[in-house]
Amino acid sequence: MPNYVTMAPPESTPILELEKMRKRGFWFRKWDSADITNLCLIIVKHVLGCCAPFVFDWGAFWVTLVLGILAGLGVTLGYHRLLTHRSFKIPKWLEYFIVYCGVHGGQHLIVFSASELFIGHIYKCMQKDPIFWVSVHKNHHKYADTEKDPHTPMEGFWFSHMGWFCHNQYIAAKCGESRSGGYSNVAELKAQWFYRFLHDTWVAMLTLGEGWHNNHHAFPKSARHGLELWQFDLTWELIKFLHMVGLATDVKVATEADKKRMALPKVTLLYNKMPNYVTMAPPESTPILELEKMRKRGFWFRKWDSADITNLCLIIVRHVLGGCAPFVFDWGAFWVALVLLIFTGLGVTLGYHRLLTHRSFKIPKWLEYFFVYCGAHGGQKDPIFWVSVHKKHHKYADTEKDPHTPMEGFWFSHMGWFCHNQYIAAKCGESRSGEYSNVAELKAQWFYRFLHDTSIWHTVALAALLYLHGGFPYLAWGMGMRELVMNHFTFLVTSASHMWGQRPWNTPDTWVAILTFGEGWHNNHHAFPKSARHGLELWQFDLTWELIKFLHMVGLATDVKVATEADKKRMALR
Repeated sequence: MPNYVTMAPPESTPILELEKMRKRGFWFRKWDSADITNLCLIIVKHVLGCCAPFVFDWGAFWVTLVLGILAGLGVTLGYHRLLTHRSFKIPKWLEYFIVYCGVHGGQHLIVFSASELFIGHIYKCMQKDPIFWVSVHKNHHKYADTEKDPHTPMEGFWFSHMGWFCHNQYIAAKCGESRSGGYSNVAELKAQWFYRFLHDTWVAMLTLGEGWHNNHHAFPKSARHGLELWQFDLTWELIKFLHMVGLATDVKVATEADKKRMALPKVTLLYNKMPNYVTMAPPESTPILELEKMRKRGFWFRKWDSADITNLCLIIVRHVLGGCAPFVFDWGAFWVALVLLIFTGLGVTLGYHRLLTHRSFKIPKWLEYFFVYCGAHGGQKDPIFWVSVHKKHHKYADTEKDPHTPMEGFWFSHMGWFCHNQYIAAKCGESRSGEYSNVAELKAQWFYRFLHDTSIWHTVALAALLYLHGGFPYLAWGMGMRELVMNHFTFLVTSASHMWGQRPWNTPDTWVAILTFGEGWHNNHHAFPKSARHGLELWQFDLTWELIKFLHMVGLATDVKVATEADKKRMALR
């Protein structure tokens, strides 16, 4: 056919020798967090897919069919023939559209599990983002049917069909990558913002901005975690709003100079410079996490103190109530829970984090107390405890002294640390649990001492009000489901954001995240901790920063700190 580019014959690959076939153990081995996540997604998809015939609906069927076709073509035409093999060319807008359809072919839209199962089993995998898919498929062609093939048939049908999806470190090692997630063979995709966006953003979207965790570690004092326009940061939006109306001042954000100093080579950063913000000094450097040192601490069979037991009981109660919520669904309870989630979430991200911990801006004391009191109902204890722990986290980030260090495993960094109070106090240099020597400025204020001494009773009072107003549905949704969702979204920042993802800044953390109000631009934050803006790029949505800007605009926020271009250049990886 004319006008088509002819191609060289493919390199020869060895024929599969069946006598060499072997099987790799699946269950009884070392699992990393990516393996566990993928296995959970596979299980959820199969459970939902099996339920589909029992709740058959023609509308759902046709929606599934249309989505299946679009997602399937997104994988076959977009991921495979276009991005991997460059078999043809199309306009960039059409390329992005088709590839975006492929993104929904097996990883992100689990509600349509029937179509995902169909596509996933045809193509031997859950699809994930284009950077992952194209990298794996290129390695497959390079090492086809040899031991280095990512889903080699030499390791058995189960491994080649789906099991390989839960062997991330093993596949990276045998394909010559230094670590899982290196993707060294798809530099052309990693150079394009759209594909980086698809690869990086799903955690940040679930944490309202807190998941932009690499940003946060790069610029820890920045009120904006989502540094790019596409990096959604709800907390930053609220901070911008508070700044706009004059309620937030001294808002700190990472500037262009800050980002350039911290930027990876050849990465172009977009930033809408905001005047009147105070630039900040570079943060202290912290050591990079050495995964080979990772170890796990026992959870059950150890000495428990009263604080550990109390926290464990609260965690269990939240999960039990949250598990009951879908069975007592009520629209009134749902909307009450949603409103409370927004207020308490911003109380933690804007009040606890960017205001009290990093002093990224200033607001009137009455407004400060209001936001902090909202945060006290977020299921994450009182501000003295929270700020003390987070300051230690920045001081010892990703080392053994980090209160929720990823070096002790995903469970410990995600939630287990919450039940190791004496251990954390000892390793951080406190003489006893509850000393909080690093937050003297909070302990000197009666309001924070009051919240610290009575925090559990505020939770009980809110639970009682919800129950009296709407009965058990309001209690299950307003307390259980709300705190369950908020806790796991926040804890994703302490765990996932330090274990997975990319590091555009010279700091020890990883990953991105959108339902944490902008806190998920975590690498930005660790690089520029005092910046009120965590989302440093135009595409990094930061709701908290938006609220700070609003408060600044109306005169309520002053001394707003942001990272400058010079700061970013100084922090850039080399």
